[in-house]
Amino acid sequence: MALFLARASKLLGLPLADQAKESFADLASASPESKLAVAQLNELGIARGYTAEEFGPANNIQRVHMAHFLARILRRTDVSLPNLATYTTRVSQLGDVSLLNRSARTDISLMLQLKIMDPVTPETFAPNADVTREDMALFLARTMQVVNVAPVSLELSLSSASLLVGGAATATVRALKPDGSPYPGLLIDLFADFGWRLDHLCNLDPEARVNGADAGTSEDCEIDIGDPRTNANGEVTVGLTHNIHNPEVVLNRIYAWTGRLGEQFHNTEVPIQVSKRFEWEPIPTQITTTEPINVAFGVGVSVVAQLVGPNSAGQRMVMMSRSGGVLRVIRVEYTNENGSVSFGLPGLAKPNRTSSRYDIVDEEIQIFWDRNSNSKHDGPAELSTSTTLYWG
Repeated sequence: MALFLARASKLLGLPLADQAKESFADLASASPESKLAVAQLNELGIARGYTAEEFGPANNIQRVHMAHFLARILRRTDVSLPNLATYTTRVSQLGDVSLLNRSARTDISLMLQLKIMDPVTPETFAPNADVTREDMALFLARTMQVVNVAPVSLELSLSSASLLVGGAATATVRALKPDGSPYPGLLIDLFADFGWRLDHLCNLDPEARVNGADAGTSEDCEIDIGDPRTNANGEVTVGLTHNIHNPEVVLNRIYAWTGRLGEQFHNTEVPIQVSKRFEWEPIPTQITTTEPINVAFGVGVSVVAQLVGPNSAGQRMVMMSRSGGVLRVIRVEYTNENGSVSFGLPGLAKPNRTSSRYDIVDEEIQIFWDRNSNSKHDGPAELSTSTTLYWG
């Protein structure tokens, strides 16, 4: 407890001495760091001993003790504390607090009003209950939030600020401790949102996908065990996709946040959050090309295709020709500013066989939008069309 309080006090800017006088005889077996922390807190009047020589390092800490310690820390900071005169009614409803001395009632009132500590039930505070390590971490984190010193900060980076619908981007969240070092093992919830609602809750885009954010076992906008945890570098990386084509731009905000387990997202009440705007751009809707063409053997021909719809300029297009089921030519070109593209196809040699002058050989032409730049047609996400050449 003393170590935790001393470290938190340092982050909050309290004047902790580098060296402090040891005054408690029962700290002989404590570590040097623990002895220093106890001495620092004693000098500041935050955590005093039971007597001038007894600190009680092995004793459990009760909730009322914790309220005293944290209230004393807050009074030594520059934060503006609320007027407790208006909060006496709330404390009087807690039967096990109303019987305590004035100092305890005041400090518990402060903890409740600042939402650092909560009642155990609507009628009880349980001042004599022990404080666990989990409780300690939560109370200190909330105290630092009150003084606007977050126990962790988040950074969010996107692989791109905009992307065509159906594409894939990544979002990387980096969690840092107050000293700038990575924060590993932290649960991070990520979601794609349309933007703020009047009630400041989530406004999820149902067609946006944040792949890997909730491991398929949990809910967006809630901190739960299905959320990804930061790695040794304090990072979480997820994929971003959007599946619905719209004629207009779709704007999302990608949110990343953390909090206590079970906490629900609320824009104005979640202090540790970060977000960035992401733009999903509309995509072309179809490819058109010429009707079947009759051409003479040995004569080169140009096959023209038109990529129709928004963002059709500068797109990578692939043409494949097959004759008799055998791939003959592959061409890669990019659409011009009007979405048009022309592929040159060398003439097909006349078959070496005896036939009439009316003998015709057909060649299948497939043209597709190669949005993945792998020269392979990857299914419906890559628009495709076909036509036929008749050589004769």
